[in-house]
Amino acid sequence: MKWGLAALVLTMVIALRVFVFEVGVVSTGSMEPAIQPTEVIVINKLAYGCNLPRRWADIPLLNVFTWSAYLRFQDERNDWGYRRGWGKHSPQEGDVVVFLSPDNQYTMLVKRIHRVVEPGTAIPVDSVPMMWREMAMREHVQVVNRLGKTYIGGKASTHYVTRSTFYDMRGDNTGHSRDSRRFGLINEEAVLGKAGMVLWSWDSDAAWWKKIRWHRMFRTIR
Repeated sequence: MKWGLAALVLTMVIALRVFVFEVGVVSTGSMEPAIQPTEVIVINKLAYGCNLPRRWADIPLLNVFTWSAYLRFQDERNDWGYRRGWGKHSPQEGDVVVFLSPDNQYTMLVKRIHRVVEPGTAIPVDSVPMMWREMAMREHVQVVNRLGKTYIGGKASTHYVTRSTFYDMRGDNTGHSRDSRRFGLINEEAVLGKAGMVLWSWDSDAAWWKKIRWHRMFRTIR
């Protein structure tokens, strides 16, 4: 009975974290004043639909087995494909979103959507080449330059046509934010959820009796 109850509790915790919500700690001031450094925020996965796991490392609690370098290497060969659960709506311009860093798949970032690029958007290949080339790479589309022409997916093209949705992510504190201006637009596959509310707020630089920012607790992030 004890093992059965423990398995049930473990299953429920995993299900909640995969399908409903997760928490994360914001370590920088890139989203000030909406989010302060060291605040713990709730990531709402029901808003856009949860991003279903693509490998064992994506499953909360079970991913402890991938802490081993050998098992992590083996797991990185897995790819169960991109699938997203049902959501209330799609990410919109102005939403504060949590997503996986394009530089490190184990790091979460939080930024505001500055612009949405819908599927089917045609981008001239002679305009901002680094931007559309990164988009092609994230959509696993081969790009080759040969004899003065650009071949996209094996065909000579003058435009790159997006296959999925992309987001231009920016920090509110623009002077202290590493965002899409640096790493390019984010593919919809990287989106984990919407920044829902501040669960805990702590000012490590304040006097001990003022460290807890009570006025920011349980605030909806806008």
